[in-house]
Amino acid sequence: MQSNFLVRLVDLTLLLLLSLLAIVKISDQEVVIPVSQDLEDQGGIPFPVKASVDFSGAMQVEGMGESTAQELAEISSESGRPVELRVDAEADALRLLEIHQVLESFNRPAVFLVEYMKKP
Repeated sequence: MQSNFLVRLVDLTLLLLLSLLAIVKISDQEVVIPVSQDLEDQGGIPFPVKASVDFSGAMQVEGMGESTAQELAEISSESGRPVELRVDAEADALRLLEIHQVLESFNRPAVFLVEYMKKP
């Protein structure tokens, strides 16, 4: 009885396989398989020139001390690095616009991060 059942399962499996093969349509189109290529090193992302502006509007460039917007833009241009400027939320907005205009005149990319800083 078990062998008869096993033969029927094999028959059903073969019928299913043959029906699937009959359904499959063989196309004349050529399949193009994608080929992966090695990535080329296009250089690293330079670390930004980091600076901060306190509530009074004074600018500190990391590693240099107090600086002006003109000097910051020149440093960024010479090294080819963008600018990351952390600004106290209580700093004068006109001072920030002034810094932005100087950096823009030198065509330097910059990010302004506004945050509340501790007062000395």
